[in-house]
Amino acid sequence: MGIALYKQKYFSQALKAFQKSSELKADDAQLQYNLGLSYFQVARYDSAVEHFKLCKDFDPTQYYAYNNLCFIYNMHQLYPETLKTALIVNMNCNNTNHLCFRHWAFALYKSS
Repeated sequence: MGIALYKQKYFSQALKAFQKSSELKADDAQLQYNLGLSYFQVARYDSAVEHFKLCKDFDPTQYYAYNNLCFIYNMHQLYPETLKTALIVNMNCNNTNHLCFRHWAFALYKSS
């Protein structure tokens, strides 16, 4: 239900659906990722960060969560956090298709 609502851009309703699902199975990485996306869409960035972190804790290879964390950190000019997160994703994710490289480069440029 949450995914369908999210795809239709009913972000507040999707968030409620994902929250309800979280009551049943809070340790699901994909669910935490979806919660992070929904919180991001309703501009609740602290909550989005919290859920992206939970996602990567449950699945350290979930490089989309790292990417979104880097994006939010850069958005809020938290460049040291971006650099730290990008380093972690490079160590944990064997897939080189992740987008953290661009966030890392931006943070490195802005913090120098």
